[in-house]
Amino acid sequence: MEEVQIVGKSKARRMQEQAYAISVLDLRKQYQTAAPLNKILNAVTSVKIRENGGLGSDYSFSMNGFSGNQVKFFMDGIPMDNFGSSFNLTNISANMADRIEVYKGVLPVYLGSDALGGAVNIVTRNNANYLDATYSIGSYNTHRFALNGAYTSKNGFTFRSNLFANYSDNDYKVWAPIVNLETNKQEGYEWVKRFHDGYHSFGIKVETGVVRKSWADYLLFGMIASTDKKNVQTGATMDAVYGGVKTKSWSLIPSIRYKKDDIFTPGLSLSLYATYNMVNVENVDTLARKYNWKGDYVTSTSAGEGYLTDATIKERQWQATANVNYVIDDHQNVTLNNVFSALRRKSDDKMYPDDEMNNVPQQLTKNITGLGYQVRFNRWNANIFGKMYRLYSSTYKLLDQFTENQRWEKLSDRKHKFGYGAAATYYILPVLQAKVSFERAFRMPEAVEMFGDGMVQKSNPDLQPESSNNFNAGLLYDQNFGPHRIQAEVNYIYRDTKDFILKGVSLTNNPTTSYDNIKGAYKRHRSIAWLCLQEHSSCKRQSYIPRHQGQDEV
Repeated sequence: MEEVQIVGKSKARRMQEQAYAISVLDLRKQYQTAAPLNKILNAVTSVKIRENGGLGSDYSFSMNGFSGNQVKFFMDGIPMDNFGSSFNLTNISANMADRIEVYKGVLPVYLGSDALGGAVNIVTRNNANYLDATYSIGSYNTHRFALNGAYTSKNGFTFRSNLFANYSDNDYKVWAPIVNLETNKQEGYEWVKRFHDGYHSFGIKVETGVVRKSWADYLLFGMIASTDKKNVQTGATMDAVYGGVKTKSWSLIPSIRYKKDDIFTPGLSLSLYATYNMVNVENVDTLARKYNWKGDYVTSTSAGEGYLTDATIKERQWQATANVNYVIDDHQNVTLNNVFSALRRKSDDKMYPDDEMNNVPQQLTKNITGLGYQVRFNRWNANIFGKMYRLYSSTYKLLDQFTENQRWEKLSDRKHKFGYGAAATYYILPVLQAKVSFERAFRMPEAVEMFGDGMVQKSNPDLQPESSNNFNAGLLYDQNFGPHRIQAEVNYIYRDTKDFILKGVSLTNNPTTSYDNIKGAYKRHRSIAWLCLQEHSSCKRQSYIPRHQGQDEV
C-alpha cells in the first residue's frame, strides 16, 4: 500500500477559528512543568495577572482593561464564582487541564454568564486512562504538589481525580516603613522580611459515573473539597502591619453533569449540570498587640490589631444550568441556555455576641437566559444572540450611624436587564481570517461586592449593575511552514462602560476597601501580537497603545 496521510485540526485549533475573539492554550506540553494556571495565562496577549505577594496572596486579573469580577472564570463550563478562595488559578496546576479558552469579548451563549469583558474556561482532561504527578520546590520554602489520574473500563465506568497541595512561608523581603513603637513615629524605610505571611492549601476534585452509553454521552457525579489557611501580614495598605491576623476557609461542592447528543431526534443535544456550594470563611483578629515591620510588638489596651473580629461567614449556593442545542442543517444551529444561582449568606462574630446582624441571612439570586443562532459556511460564519438578566438581592443597611437613631434596615431589590450581540468571521485567504463582534453586556454585582468579606472589604448594598458596549475587530494570520507555525494578530478593541464598579481604599488609620459605581469609563485599545512557534521553542511579543477619553477615566 502507498502511504496515506491524514491531516486534521486539534480541538484548540478549531476553537481558535470561531467568530469570537478567543485565544486557546493547549496545555499538553505543560504537564511536566508544575506551573500554576495563572503563570500560564499571563503569557496570553491582552491578559495581565498581578499578584499582591507570594503564594496564596490576592491577585488581579486584567484583560483588555477589564478586571476583577468583570471577567468570569469557568471550569468545564461551570461558573467558579463560589468555589472558595482555595480553588483558584494560583493553586491549580497545569496538568489538571486539557486546554484553556480565553474569550476576549463576546461569549458563546452556552457559557451563559454575566461577564462584562470576557471569560476564561478551564477544560479539564478527559483522557480515558492516565496518571501523572508533579512536585516542585522553590524560594521561601515553597512546595507545590499535584496528582491527576483517570480510569475508564470497557463497559463505560469512569473515575477521575485531581489533587493539589501547596505551602509557602512567604518570608521574602519588602521595602517597608518602620515605626518606633514607643514613640509611634515613623523612622524611615528598611528592607525587612515578611514574618506573618505563611500559606497552605489543599484541594481534591473527583468525578465518577458512566460514559459512551446509548442514553448518555456521560453522566458524572462529582465532589470538590478544598481548604486553605492564610496569615494576613497587612491591611489594605502596608501602613498597617499585623502579627496575628489570619483567615481560613473550606469548601465542599457536590455536583452532577449530564450530556447527550442526538437525544430524542438527530441534531438535538442536551447538557445539564447542578452544584450545591458550601463555603465557610473564618476571619480572626483578636490579639491585643501592635506590630511594626521588624516583628517587634507592644501590648495594646484593646484587642484586635485592626478590626477585632472572630467571625465565620457561611455561604450556601444552589447553581444549575441547562443548555439545549439544535442543529437545523449543515449550516445552521440554535442554542438556548439558562443559568440559575441562589446564594444565601450568614455571618456570626464571636466578638460581638449581641450584634443583631449575627446569623441574619442575606440573599443574592441570579437568573440568566440566553438564546443564540449560528450560521456557517466554508469561508464565513456568524452568530447573533440575546440575553435576559435577572437579579434579586436581600440584605441589611446601617442607617444614621453614630447617632441615637442608628439602626439596621432591610433592603431588597429586583433588577432586570436585556443584552444582545453578534459575532462574525470571514476567511479572506486560507491563512488570513477577519473577525468582528459587538455586545451590549451587563454584569450584576457579586455577593462580596454587596455584602463585604467581614474584614477589610466593606459592604455596599446600593451597587447597580454595570453595562458596557463592547466592539472588537481584528485580523489573524496563521501559516504552517513544515514543523514551524507563525501566527500574527492585530485587534482593535473599544469599550464604553456605564456604572463601572470600582474598588477603592479608605485612607484611615486602619484602611478598608469597598466597591462603588462610577459614571462611566471609555477605553480604546489597538493591540498587535505576533507569535512564532517551532518544534522545540517559542517566542511571543505583545504591545498595547491605549487611548482614554471621557471625564471618568480608569
